[in-house]
Amino acid sequence: KYENVYRKETYQSFYEAREDIEDFIDYYNSERLHQGVDYVTPDQKYNGKADEIIDERKKKHQSAIDRRKRLNRKRKSTAA
Repeated sequence: KYENVYRKETYQSFYEAREDIEDFIDYYNSERLHQGVDYVTPDQKYNGKADEIIDERKKKHQSAIDRRKRLNRKRKSTAA
C-alpha cells in the first residue's frame, strides 16, 4: 500500500487528513484498475463504459495475436 493516506503516520490537522482521504477516494474510484470489475475503474463500471473498454481491449489483444502469427509464418517460410 503505497498511497499517501497509508504511509503518513500522523496528520497535522483534520483538514489535512480529510484532503488526503478525498484524494485517495477519487484515485481509488476513477484511476485505479480493479480486478473484481475486469480491470476497469469503479467509475467506468458505474457509468456503463466498462463493456466498451473491455471489448476494445479484447480487439487489441486479438490483433496482436494475429500480427504475431503472421510474422511467425513469414519467418518459417523464409527460413526454409
